[in-house]
Amino acid sequence: CPDSKRYHNTVFPKLKRDFIDTNKANYSVVIVSFIPNSMPSAEALMCVYNLSPAASKTDSFFKYLSFIYANQPPERDDWAKADLLLKFASQSVPALDQAQLKNCIDKGEYKKEVLANTALGNKLMGKVSTPTLYVDGVRVELPDENIDYTELKAIVEKVLEKKKAMQNA
Repeated sequence: CPDSKRYHNTVFPKLKRDFIDTNKANYSVVIVSFIPNSMPSAEALMCVYNLSPAASKTDSFFKYLSFIYANQPPERDDWAKADLLLKFASQSVPALDQAQLKNCIDKGEYKKEVLANTALGNKLMGKVSTPTLYVDGVRVELPDENIDYTELKAIVEKVLEKKKAMQNA
């Protein structure tokens, strides 16, 4: 998704630096697939996460996701095929067992989970759109194609201040 790619490459690093790396906030990603031919890459992301050792699951996931965004062909191309997804994984997460990853992708081990995530997103949002951000369970209403970090940061800081005030009350 071009909007998710733009968000991941421009906004997420700042969010990570200011809130995640400083342990001020937790960050979760829900993998969905609604763009034609995107299911294999969604499943591959789930496979990489779940096949990685516990201590490196998150790191492996984000390395792989970043590599996909940096190297994927245009969305209009039907590029998300097992061989390319495996090549991307071998370059971004070389310690991952490639045979296990191939088996996971080929079997579609996480297809049901991705479909369930997508269905839940459609139910909650009316129609899935990415990136969609929630801060403390409240949807952030910023345009997907141009999420402004300054606005997002202000929203997160306001929620954190409110939580801190509630804890001190």
